[in-house]
Amino acid sequence: MEALTRGLAEAGTDLPAEVSPAVLLVLTNALGRVVMMENAMGMTARHEEALAFVEQILQRYEGAPAPAKASQP
Repeated sequence: MEALTRGLAEAGTDLPAEVSPAVLLVLTNALGRVVMMENAMGMTARHEEALAFVEQILQRYEGAPAPAKASQP
């Protein structure tokens, strides 16, 4: 929790008033666990949509992902 709070502050990221760092931490952990459990059971409905939403939020706060490095032989 302290690392998340510190990271948000260092990045100058302001969460919406109704989303505390604790809420953000619980939601992100829960989503990851649910997606993994459902994948293990063969259930994947709406996972792509949920993960796209998370990616959109991450890009909003962190910026676009760095380009992948090319493999060296």
